[in-house]
Amino acid sequence: MSIVSLATRTINTKIVYYGPARGGKTTSLQQVHRHIDPGGRQKLVSFKTEGDTTLFFDFLPIDLIDVAGYQVQIQGYTVPGQVKYNSTRRAVLTSSDAVVFVVDSTPDRLEASRKSFENLFENLETVGLELDSTPIVLQYNKRDLDQALGLDELRAVFNPDRRYAEFETSALKGHGVWPAFCQVARQMVDEVARRYRIRPGHGDEAFGEVLAQRLARLHEEEANEFADPSAPEVTDAERCQEIFVSTADQDTTDLEGNRDYLLQSAVHANIEVARLYGEIQQLKNSLEDKVSERTAELEEANTELRQLDKLKDDFIASISHEFRTPLTSIQSYVDILLEFGVEEPEKRNEFLDIIRQEAARLTGLVSKVLDLAALGAETPNWKLEPIDVCELITASVRNKRALANERGVEFLLGLPPRLPKIHGNRTRLVQVFENLIDNAIKFSPENGKVRLSARQGRDGLEISVADSGDGIASEDHDAIFDRFRQLGNHYTDKPTGIGLGLPLSRMIVERHRGTIEVESTPGHGSTFTFTLPTEAAPQSSRP
Repeated sequence: MSIVSLATRTINTKIVYYGPARGGKTTSLQQVHRHIDPGGRQKLVSFKTEGDTTLFFDFLPIDLIDVAGYQVQIQGYTVPGQVKYNSTRRAVLTSSDAVVFVVDSTPDRLEASRKSFENLFENLETVGLELDSTPIVLQYNKRDLDQALGLDELRAVFNPDRRYAEFETSALKGHGVWPAFCQVARQMVDEVARRYRIRPGHGDEAFGEVLAQRLARLHEEEANEFADPSAPEVTDAERCQEIFVSTADQDTTDLEGNRDYLLQSAVHANIEVARLYGEIQQLKNSLEDKVSERTAELEEANTELRQLDKLKDDFIASISHEFRTPLTSIQSYVDILLEFGVEEPEKRNEFLDIIRQEAARLTGLVSKVLDLAALGAETPNWKLEPIDVCELITASVRNKRALANERGVEFLLGLPPRLPKIHGNRTRLVQVFENLIDNAIKFSPENGKVRLSARQGRDGLEISVADSGDGIASEDHDAIFDRFRQLGNHYTDKPTGIGLGLPLSRMIVERHRGTIEVESTPGHGSTFTFTLPTEAAPQSSRP
């Protein structure tokens, strides 16, 4: 039986040439071989028996025959022509998919052909092959001889009801052999396609028709490649890497038994090779898929590493720039105080106040970096408490009033009179509010407006901070939450800060089992909304 692998899209099949001794089976296979493999890559191996040449012939694999995306691999065999080798005939016939019966057309070989034909059907039944579903093609061979019987006489014996496709052939001259092979191959793959429900994907054409067209093209391509078929090929056992060769001239019972045993072993071994080949191809394809998958994963990881490396470089450039400014101010005013000893109390206090402000600014930058490292390293053990969100928003606005006044920014509050409390860490949530308010003030124009609102949503309390700035392009909505990421050039149009406010805010909100997102359109400002659940939680938990 054929071996079909849907995973590797391969079909391994087996065609047996059956008939009487010296009827032309071996020569027919040689002719087919010259069409399939004019370069002689596959070796024909002869196994001599008394008065006959039995050929064990392996087509595996035939890379040239690709039908509708399936690789059709064919193994061709002949059987011993003499009845006394019937056990070997059955062994070769086992698991076959199609049969070419070669009739010797000469009068003195008619009876031998008839007995061999009857023997074929006996053995088909013995090995369990269904007569109705096993394709059989008739070759009336030696039609070039003057003494050949008429076609009607042969049909009366072998094909009276015209059940089988038939071809007049001359194996030695190569006439008709290739069309007979194409016909049996066509019927065979049609039966395999029917049995396994394989569709060729070529409109209404049958699978066998697609194969027939492919074989016809192969015939045209290789028509001028044939060598003289009268010279049989003999393969030296030392040169044959795929199939063994054994020859003997003695005609003893023991030797004949050994021959039968060796040939049967070779047949079964070759069938096993075909099965293993299919499995190897399937494993090979599976391995290639896994390699491709792992390669894609490695490329993706490599791309991510390159992006992280760039973020690291951007962070170093950004933090160097941001740290240098307060440090330069601190160092400059300390040098002035030490070198010139400013005596005026007001001037001295002014310088000291600047030093204090810049030191606080520097401390804030360092604290953000440390906070980010702490939040990213492990889940913190925060003390949670009931928090009035309206009170928290009001306190945060009060803390940022001076900064807003410097830029002429007005606060607008939209807070309902009563909202349920949330359970959270007050210090961390203050960071979120102040980070979002800082950004809103920073990106709003002078005399702009910052709106803060809160409401009860389906998933918890929804708190929004909206500015009246230039807005953010949609492709940058995710990027602004990346660590150390700020839009703009580091040394020209980049805002102050090191790009940690939004990443820190998102991490804190997510630690409280909430979410944060941005809605923004260029030219229409930005609105940051985060949601915090209101369900009760233990006083000390790991959010």
